[in-house]
Amino acid sequence: MHEAAANMLKSQSMDVNVYHARDHFTGICRKAILELIEAMNVDNYNESRPEVDYFCVGWYIHVNIGRWNKPYKYTGTMRKAG
Repeated sequence: MHEAAANMLKSQSMDVNVYHARDHFTGICRKAILELIEAMNVDNYNESRPEVDYFCVGWYIHVNIGRWNKPYKYTGTMRKAG
């Protein structure tokens, strides 16, 4: 089991690092998270120029699974990715 998944099972919530999701998840979890991130970024743009301290983006995204005071709850059956 990947470390990110093991930590989520312990805490029952997780803030997903959208810049490193590909490295932190595997299998069906990775596929689902990457599809979610892609959908959240439809029509987004990034015209930032950090070398001159100019940041221009459409919006920033945050992905959370559960909350500290309301843990995630699995309510369905697992399906194989495919």
